[in-house]
Amino acid sequence: MEEAQQLLQELEDAGKIILSGPQVVTDSQRSAAEMIFMRFRKTYMPYTICLYIFDHSKDNYVLFEVVGTLRDAILRDWTLLSKDQKTELRQYLFQFMMRERTTIELYVRKRILQVIAIMIKRGSVEDNGHERELILDEVEKLILNGEEEEQIIGCSFILALMQEYSTTVKSADVGLTWESHYSAKKAFEARDLKRIFIICTRAINEVQNNPQFSVSSSYVINVLEHLLNISESVLVWGFISTNMPRYLIGMFEGIYNSENSPTLKLGSEWKDIITNPSTIDIYFNIYWKVRDISHIAYYGLNCLVQLSSINGNIWADTNERMKYMQNYIEYFIKLVSTVRILDRESIGISTIVKRIISGFTPSSFNQFSHDLVDRFLENVTHLTCRFAEGATAEGNIHHDDQMFFEAFNNILRPWASIIVNSNQSIFQEDICKKSSFVIFDTYLKCHLSPPKGTKVSDSKFNELDEPDRIANKEQLQYLGIFGRQVPEHTLDLLVTLIESQIKELRSIIEHIHCSGSSNWSESVQKKIDDIHEDIHWMFLIAGHVITVDSEGEPSMIPSEIMHYSIRKSEKVNIEVSLKFLVHQMLVMDTPGSEEAVDDVIKLVSIAFNLCEVENRLIEAKMESLCSPLLSGTIVWFLHVFSQTYLMPNETYYSELSMPLLQAFGQHTEAASWVLNYLLNKVERNIRSPLFTDMDLINDTIGLLISLVEIRHKAEVVINCEGFWKLFQLQDQIPEVQIVPEAKEGLYKAFSLAADAFIEEDKQNEYWMRVITPTVDKFKKIVMDENFKKLYNADDIRLEIMDILHKCIGLASGAVINTTPTIFSILHPTLNEFSGLIGLYHNYQSIVHLIIQLFVEFSKKMLCFLRLEESEQFYTSCFQMVDMYARYNLNRVSLDSDAEEQCSEDLYIFLELLTHVMSKEVLDLSSDGRTPTGKTPGDVCVYGLQIILPLMTIDLLKFPTLCLQYYKFAGYMCEMVPLKLCVKNVAIFKGVLASIELGLTTFGHDITSMCIDFLQSAASFMYRHDNSTSIEAYDLLKPFLKYLMELILSCQISSDALSSTGHALYTLICCYPNEFQQISMQLINNQTDELIAERLRCAFTLLTSNIDFNGQHSMKCRFKNNFDCFTTNIRGFLFVK
Repeated sequence: MEEAQQLLQELEDAGKIILSGPQVVTDSQRSAAEMIFMRFRKTYMPYTICLYIFDHSKDNYVLFEVVGTLRDAILRDWTLLSKDQKTELRQYLFQFMMRERTTIELYVRKRILQVIAIMIKRGSVEDNGHERELILDEVEKLILNGEEEEQIIGCSFILALMQEYSTTVKSADVGLTWESHYSAKKAFEARDLKRIFIICTRAINEVQNNPQFSVSSSYVINVLEHLLNISESVLVWGFISTNMPRYLIGMFEGIYNSENSPTLKLGSEWKDIITNPSTIDIYFNIYWKVRDISHIAYYGLNCLVQLSSINGNIWADTNERMKYMQNYIEYFIKLVSTVRILDRESIGISTIVKRIISGFTPSSFNQFSHDLVDRFLENVTHLTCRFAEGATAEGNIHHDDQMFFEAFNNILRPWASIIVNSNQSIFQEDICKKSSFVIFDTYLKCHLSPPKGTKVSDSKFNELDEPDRIANKEQLQYLGIFGRQVPEHTLDLLVTLIESQIKELRSIIEHIHCSGSSNWSESVQKKIDDIHEDIHWMFLIAGHVITVDSEGEPSMIPSEIMHYSIRKSEKVNIEVSLKFLVHQMLVMDTPGSEEAVDDVIKLVSIAFNLCEVENRLIEAKMESLCSPLLSGTIVWFLHVFSQTYLMPNETYYSELSMPLLQAFGQHTEAASWVLNYLLNKVERNIRSPLFTDMDLINDTIGLLISLVEIRHKAEVVINCEGFWKLFQLQDQIPEVQIVPEAKEGLYKAFSLAADAFIEEDKQNEYWMRVITPTVDKFKKIVMDENFKKLYNADDIRLEIMDILHKCIGLASGAVINTTPTIFSILHPTLNEFSGLIGLYHNYQSIVHLIIQLFVEFSKKMLCFLRLEESEQFYTSCFQMVDMYARYNLNRVSLDSDAEEQCSEDLYIFLELLTHVMSKEVLDLSSDGRTPTGKTPGDVCVYGLQIILPLMTIDLLKFPTLCLQYYKFAGYMCEMVPLKLCVKNVAIFKGVLASIELGLTTFGHDITSMCIDFLQSAASFMYRHDNSTSIEAYDLLKPFLKYLMELILSCQISSDALSSTGHALYTLICCYPNEFQQISMQLINNQTDELIAERLRCAFTLLTSNIDFNGQHSMKCRFKNNFDCFTTNIRGFLFVK
């Protein structure tokens, strides 16, 4: 007793020191105090002393540490404790907590409850849950009939118990195998989870029906928070199938939460509680009452989300499900139609809408009454508008938690399904069009400044902000869908609003011009900025209405716009429309044009008009009145317009609008004029003082390339005056004024356009104008006798970089017909550029551009090159790699960013080698000859030899470089295993060292690549004649044991396991005797005889009915055995 009292005093004194501030105690005193607790935790069988401290101490910190010590001891000594001892301990802890519930702190109580939950879970494995059932009987009484503190303790206990049984990373490591965890969880799900939900539902109902119920009562708030927390935990529970899953670990490690938890799948045993109408009533009503209390409303809303999408065997009768959902939808409509949705509940509400709509097929919705569906869609429309307004408000105040923004994106997604099915009776077309009308107008209004809109001017600017069309891409795409439902409204509205803003802008410009002043007030500038911003948003919206994002597919005019244009064509005057377009006219300036001109033509004409306004302002030295943002958006609009409408492939359409065909169709004068105008626009933009904005640069180059990348358009382009004006830029604008991206883009366009010349002599003449000046200039520079003295002069370096940018652009625009010519002209310069790496090795930007030039050659041209040309390119690659290695191996740099620069070089090197290796697979040269000189494999092996010494562990921590390296290593082993594994053993040894590192260091994606590498290497070894006599055979052998150890120690994630079975099979084919030895060694290493026997059985089943002959059928059979093997061993070997 005296020792116990002395120890207690020592612990309490140590606790006071630990809790004291740094100004009161020294570090050495704190360390000594921590050592006292650490020694106490290691006490053997500490139960008596722990109970003594519980009875005699009021120090919460000491009690917290004592509970932790008791927990560790119980888990450690579980098999040594008798059943009576365990029961006494558990009962004592529960009684102590109830007795001292008003004195102990919450964190102590939670830890005690965790220990009790752990003991019940461990015990349930032995008594089949009998003790748990008895405890739940007591807890049910506490929750339903106890005082406030007793109810809270009962709820807290259930939460602790559920956390342990949920078997996620939050549950304690209680010393059970995964197999036992799984069994315990399944038993708890089957016997007690539904009971817990019923208890909580009943308790919530009693609380809210209490005549003294008030949300201002702390007792009510406290109890409801716990009860709703439990209900939410039940409804987001990770139910698992009856059959043992193949990848146990991946499933168990999933943590569910309300936003991304899966839809609830329940068995038939839940039918009575779920289908009872009062259940929905209880949870909607309680949410209604607590929705203003954020920390409780969170749980309540999550319950409603999960209850909106119940699936599983519970719905054996479809009518029962429809009846349940009809009841749910009625309550949902009642809720959202009577309250204003708050930002914190918007995501949950939008998720409910999404789940309701996605959970039913159109035919299922037909079973609901028309009135219900109509009212539901009306409220969804209202919610969509509400979230659009909220999202805009969040953007205006730069709110970090953009809840409305996420909710708006969320609720837009189901609208696609609604609109697609609007021709069916249940989704009435009129209502869908009305909704589209309202949503479109609301969104537009939110992005316009007053008085036409509600947008608040944004005074803050963040360079890191994404462009509007990127940040709002999904919203704009859906808005385009809405707009196309009612084109007669949306297109006319956009034309009217844009023109009204242009009218205002004209007035301001005229006022400033007349005043002769170069300074104007802030209010005027704000008005100008607002107008630019408004027009910018309206063209973004217009572009998404009249076109559809069709990346990877031919751009086609949307059917809704085509049909609308056809319907309106009866009133359209073709002659007036063409005149309107060519003279960039506006409706407000042209009486009678409202009906006489097609709406798409109106929008294009307005865009052209704004281009002219910008041009005149720049000519008048008033470019400060221009907006790079608006200019970029107009160019983007013209880009998407030209891709879709300008010279379309008429065979793609069953019917065509004559106004659109006359204005933009192939072989029409109007289309040629539009094409030339767009080329002139590109030329003016490059000359423009605004052409320093990167977004504007990219948009302009994108427009140009879109005009020449399709051959039938390019054939017209090369005859346009505007195209040849672009050539004159080289002579008229100093090189330093054109940014590198523009140079590369221009020359890529020049290169693409060459494919449009049908006559060879014309094409050769064209190349003389495009490439020859650049090549001649380069030769003149490098052949100058003073070049090696002047090479590092600024003007020389800039000229070299300018030439490199142009050559990169030319190479990137090569196609099958132009590759031979481009290669024959540019290839000689490759060797010259390789030599420059030596001169410019300290100028990373130049070295990087040289490697990038080789990458573009390999990416765009190599697959088209004939044998002789390919071998010439390989020789150039050898020379370039050799030169790079000469100046970079063993190089020491003091630059702070040297490592990052090296990673960029190596990444682009690997990109080059990967494209070179692709020649082994994709050879479109069609000469069919067998190579006699250097091959792609030779280049890649040599490149790998250079890269390996540079590839440090620190560099592999750069994710993109790491991914590219392991991808390339696997590619090499698959494509040229003989060169890598046999003919270059030193390189193979280095690669294997990196594979060993990658198996456990850089994440499951890299692990999978390393396993694939081993599979390829082992497969090659097995097929190779006399493989046992080659050195690579012995180098690969240790990986069989290493891989098996990783499997048994669960160090390979479930995501990477899918490829491990095939790799293991192939390794066993190579090393069957070693596999038997390793298996026996792993079995003999087990100290538990039962575990050893189970492991022996698992290995027997793994190889049962398997012939290790490398046949595909056997490999597949082994893979199935392996899946069962991993599930089995993880059940009894992996302890948590």
